Amino acid sequence: MASSEEQVQIASDDGARISLWKIGSGPPLLLIHDTAEDHTRWRPLYGSLASKFTILAMDRRGRGGSTDGPTYDYRREFEDVSEVLSQLGQDVNLLGLGWGAICALGAVRRVPATCVRRLVLYEPPIPVDEGPSKVPPFVIERLQGMLAGGDRDRVVSLYLTEVAQMNGAELEEEKTRTAWRGRVGAARTIPRELRARNDFRLDVDAYRELTTPTLLLEGAMSPDQLRRGTAWLHQVLASSRVTSLPGQKHVAMDQAPDVFLGQVVSFLQG
Repeated sequence: MASSEEQVQIASDDGARISLWKIGSGPPLLLIHDTAEDHTRWRPLYGSLASKFTILAMDRRGRGGSTDGPTYDYRREFEDVSEVLSQLGQDVNLLGLGWGAICALGAVRRVPATCVRRLVLYEPPIPVDEGPSKVPPFVIERLQGMLAGGDRDRVVSLYLTEVAQMNGAELEEEKTRTAWRGRVGAARTIPRELRARNDFRLDVDAYRELTTPTLLLEGAMSPDQLRRGTAWLHQVLASSRVTSLPGQKHVAMDQAPDVFLGQVVSFLQG
């Protein structure tokens, strides 16, 4: 099914070209990937989603088919998503994973309420304290040094084990998946995104009045800091609910796709 994707590009204000990969029919569903990924991370789900939704899988700037701007500022990523939403029109369903969920959050307050019909956020890395929520600077510098040496595979592997907390068996399984090539291609964006994660603070007051129905997904086995961030965000958002996926971590769409899809489709079609 991936061969029938149609590439669409949208211009951002600073000259970056943002690629969307379109497939399927039905209400629009914009998919925003996580750190060290591109749109290909969603391809294994197309068979289940494309019969129900028009999928628009976005390559965030500097990854996949999207170009970069002259300088990086994480707020530009919020603007990219809001520009895409504005051009798609009304009643777009929006699903963001990890830092992609942060980008989704940053975008929804920049567009009219009618743009986004329903919002799904899977473990956005909301910083709730100064300790475990932050990525140690020495880890980021180590990744930067590996990039300078050209070892992109090792950069992605270190990120997934040290930051995303995959174990060895999970990492080896990840290397066999469709998305691994996209992960390696996005390796150069990992350090800048981790620095952005450390700097990011949610403007709580800006979100207390957000009325978009929101599903907050978490893995029941995910790291405590991610689950704390989800619980905290649930207290901020006026119209949210939390669903914990039993036996799962941050990648239930890979490890238990039927469980993940069941929750997402039920919510979006509700």
